[in-house]
Amino acid sequence: MKLVLLSFVLVATCFNSLNAQRLEFLNKHHFQVYDTMEYEYVFLKIIHEDSVSMKSQTYTKDGKVKISQYTLIKDGNGTEKNELLLRFYEDGKLQSNCKRDLTTSEELVKTYYKNGQLKSEIKCVEDDVISENYYSDLGEIISKPIVSEGLPKDGISGWNSYLAKTLRYPLDARAANQEGKVIIAFELTEVGEIINPEIANPEEIHPSLGKEALRAVKNYPHMWAPYTVNGKAEMCNTRLPVLFKLTD
Repeated sequence: MKLVLLSFVLVATCFNSLNAQRLEFLNKHHFQVYDTMEYEYVFLKIIHEDSVSMKSQTYTKDGKVKISQYTLIKDGNGTEKNELLLRFYEDGKLQSNCKRDLTTSEELVKTYYKNGQLKSEIKCVEDDVISENYYSDLGEIISKPIVSEGLPKDGISGWNSYLAKTLRYPLDARAANQEGKVIIAFELTEVGEIINPEIANPEEIHPSLGKEALRAVKNYPHMWAPYTVNGKAEMCNTRLPVLFKLTD
């Protein structure tokens, strides 16, 4: 297995040098995997960059299904002008299309149902929404969905208060002068229960920091307010940053 992977990496490296491309391995949370012997990768990202553009395409591990595509356009001076992000469903159909003019900060985001019907289109300038329209899967205009994000007891302030009381800075990480932001990913059920918590970025942080952040999330004693759409609770995937910073 090691020999096969090594051969694949060597071939990829030669391919990259000839075509100005590089290959990245990503875990299921889309963080880059550097040690493929230690950590599982789920996606492959192929990146091509030259003086006027950068394009990346992310595929499933077997290379058969495209998950997303990102394109950045620059002018002759290297100034970034426009970017386009496409996301796809598992069957390859377009899920969303985000176009952004980096010179005017105008952004147009369109989402689609699995049947190909337009689901929403939202136009923004910086953080201001200029226009937004929503549609049913039959193409009928509908009201904007009322979405309530899943939140811990007493909101973000309550969560931060819990972390301040619960987290203990690992001694080995402190001795090594290690800081960082641990991203904990988990599923939030329809009743507000945290399930399957795990470290989304294990190679970016000291192992003890990840372990301590995971312990704190697993030991959270309260239920969350669930994620809801038009008052109906739904299962959702959630990420929480847990910051470790040394003080004098």
